[in-house]
Amino acid sequence: MFSLGNNRHEWAKAIIKQVKDQDIDHVILAARWSGHYNNLNKTSAKAIDRFNTYLINTIYALQDAGAVVWIFREVPRHSISVPKLLIKREVFGTNITQYICSKEKLIKQNKNFDAMLSKLELAGVKVLDASDLLYNKDKRYYNIEYNGKAFYYDNQHLSKYGAEELYGTFTPVFQTYLKN
Repeated sequence: MFSLGNNRHEWAKAIIKQVKDQDIDHVILAARWSGHYNNLNKTSAKAIDRFNTYLINTIYALQDAGAVVWIFREVPRHSISVPKLLIKREVFGTNITQYICSKEKLIKQNKNFDAMLSKLELAGVKVLDASDLLYNKDKRYYNIEYNGKAFYYDNQHLSKYGAEELYGTFTPVFQTYLKN
């Protein structure tokens, strides 16, 4: 559902070739990991194991091509489109907190990905996690906006403002890159 279907292997080979041919030092893998896992949960545990094996094999192939591999952990996903939530709050005074991702919801969202963390780290992957930059300790949920600027343009994709809020997440990548 989220890939190129039967063309996925050729696509992966082309990317790995590009990394090698262009001498790309760092690769960041980002996805809505929970979407992949939730889709696989509907089939079987073997499908999840197969996906995990493909992911690890992709990481090794990228490393063999000369790249340091980073994985971006999925950002908090909310129950409803953030711009729509903000409109409901402004126009109708609706309490929207029930729709906003909490730590408990994020743990559930990233359960299958987090189960892979030790294997990813053993494979030499560096994990980038931006969730702390969005977390509001006082309200105990992940911020969806600041000064009326929505951090998402739907319930899961970051807007320009959300991406700007998370720029610090990538500092380790740039520091490592600049050392090389």
